[in-house]
Amino acid sequence: MKSGNESLAQSRRHVIRNILWALAGVGAVVLFLCLHGMRTIKCGLGATYAEGTIVALPFAVVPETNPHSTQPDYRPGRTPIIRLDGGNGKEIPADPQQGPSSRGIGERVEVCYDPQHPEQVHILNAALRSSPNY
Repeated sequence: MKSGNESLAQSRRHVIRNILWALAGVGAVVLFLCLHGMRTIKCGLGATYAEGTIVALPFAVVPETNPHSTQPDYRPGRTPIIRLDGGNGKEIPADPQQGPSSRGIGERVEVCYDPQHPEQVHILNAALRSSPNY
């Protein structure tokens, strides 16, 4: 028969083991969300992914977060206008880009957008294009 101290020690080991398993599970979920959720943050859970062509790059005033103020700073930039493939010729503005655009008119891009609110698309960068859902 086990003594009280042995039983208490076994109980503590059991609790510690369960806590470690719970932390490992939480860590796995966080890792998954970080890797997969990069697209979800920008595009939303029910996002639609498509390809399109930049048809215009009009100038825009782009808000920029200022870490030292509650008011944003504003910079000159561009707002790419995208014509989606199979989108019956509809042209949709993308997220504004600060500074000189690294993209050009006629360039093919991959985008995501909310099908419930398709009035703005998000251009995906190379890191976000590798999703198996694309």
